[in-house]
Amino acid sequence: MSKTPKYTWIELLTIFLLFGAYITVIICPILHIQLLRMRVRCEEKALLSENSANMKRGQHI
Repeated sequence: MSKTPKYTWIELLTIFLLFGAYITVIICPILHIQLLRMRVRCEEKALLSENSANMKRGQHI
């Protein structure tokens, strides 16, 4: 998943809770997970297409 240290998430959630942003505490992680899924899919697709293009040219990594 993310390379963000776990304590960073704890700090963010604590700050949101201190200011009474309860909805943000719920919605922010959900949106973050969705964005990470989209990003990983796009990166994997790009890597696969680049890898297949290299294979067609005979350039093995």
